[in-house]
Amino acid sequence: MCAHALNFENPSTGEIKRLLRRIKKIAIVGISASDKRPSYISARALQGFGYRIIPVNPNISEILGERVYSGLSDL
Repeated sequence: MCAHALNFENPSTGEIKRLLRRIKKIAIVGISASDKRPSYISARALQGFGYRIIPVNPNISEILGERVYSGLSDL
């Protein structure tokens, strides 16, 4: 494990709220095609709140009306 990872702290609630007000696109890495999986449920909820989701999963081509990318490097 690198030393940088040992010093990581989660952002405060206020920082997260500010970020979510500013950002309108969110990548969902490892999204599942199953509507019972948390990643799918979260992605659908984010869409409902007006965010554009960018699904990432090498085994799916489209989900929730969005093109799915094989990996982050494909964005």
